[in-house]
Order: sequence, then structure tokens, then C-alpha cells
Amino acid sequence: MSENFDQPVQVATFANSLSSSKWSDFVESADFLAFCRAAAQAEIDLGMNRNREATGQVHELMVYEMFSTGSFRFSTMLSSLMNSAEAIVRASSPKSVLSVGNPGLLPLLATENFESLVVSNDVHLAHAEKNWTSAIGDYSTVSWQDIDSGTLPSSYDCILVSVPSVAHDIDILKTLASALTVSGTMVMLSATDHGNIFKYRENHDYYSLYLDLKEMSGFSFSLIPSGLGIGVLTRNS
Repeated sequence: MSENFDQPVQVATFANSLSSSKWSDFVESADFLAFCRAAAQAEIDLGMNRNREATGQVHELMVYEMFSTGSFRFSTMLSSLMNSAEAIVRASSPKSVLSVGNPGLLPLLATENFESLVVSNDVHLAHAEKNWTSAIGDYSTVSWQDIDSGTLPSSYDCILVSVPSVAHDIDILKTLASALTVSGTMVMLSATDHGNIFKYRENHDYYSLYLDLKEMSGFSFSLIPSGLGIGVLTRNS
């Protein structure tokens, strides 16, 4: 069946058409596509064997290639993810934001005029600083060592995290949760492993972690299954 008749894509396309989403517009823009292609080429130029027999299907190794294909289906689902994420973030009206492992989003987030924007110091930051063609607004950085150890320098009203970026140690999400302010929200992007959690259910790596988040005292957790999936964790006390 042609991707143009893929029902989830048709639903996402129609929903996006009824939404005024700056974040969706960003990931559909020519500038974002050009950036992703530059980042993908920079990684290819390193010369590593990137075929599936050598690496498996590792999201972090392939993310810019996925973004840069211009696939109607993938770009639509990414746009839908951004549409939902923006709605959640705007509803929470955060002043301080921490972004962890989000490929390509720094130039967008830096336009939001948060009082404080902190980003993880990682390959995605390096790509943004090297390959984004225009000036990026103000931000500061935090090291992965501080994220891993839970010694973050501050607390945050909103934490925006790409779940695949922490899949090597999924419990990092619990560490990040402890850095939320009361009433703060953690928005977990690409939270369903491209739908694999619904296929493997309790055998999936994310399953037990999400159960733990659901049961965490003083927090509320929801998993939104549509598209690439979003997890939403709110600190209540």
C-alpha cells in the first residue's frame, strides 16, 4: 500500500493541518532538512561501517539519516510528535527548560525565550553548533556525567528528553525526574521505540521503567501512543 494511504499518516496530516504549530513548521522546513543532511553526511564521513549487519538498528546512529530522507511518512509523524510536544510544553508555561539528547531541536528551542535553556553537551549539540547555518540564541550546557550521576546544577520547570538518547541506561529518566520543580513536567519524545513497546510489551526494555514511573510517589505519568509516542511525567509534590 502506498504511504499516502497509510491511515496513521493521513490522520496525522489532517491533525497537523488544523494546528498552528511552530515546532511542526520547524521540522518541516527546508533549513531543518538541510541541517539534518549536513549532520548525516558529517557522520558518514567518519567512515564507520553503518550497515545493519554491523550495528543493528541503533536510533542514535541513524537519526539524522532518518530525518534527512525527506520521507513523507516519517516527516509527517515527526511533525505530529512536535505538534503534541509543543502543546504540552506551552500548557506548562515553563521558565526553566532542560533539553536532553534531542537531535536538531536546539535552534528551535533557543527561539522560545525561556528564562533559562540548558542543553546536554553531546553529539547533537556539536552538530547544531557546526551545521546550523544561522545564529543560535542563548543557552548553557550540562555534561552527561552530571546527568548520569544526578548532580544537575539546578531544577527545571520542564525537561524535554529524547528517550532513545537515554536507552543505554533508561533509569536516567528517574534521575531526570528528580530535577523537576513541583508542578514541573518531563516530556519524553519518541517514547514507544517506533511502536516496538506495543509489540513486545512486558519484554520490552522500556516496560518496567514506565511501570516504575507510573508508581513513583508524588508524580503522575501518562504514555501517549500515537505516532512516535510521548511520555508525560508531572511532579505533583
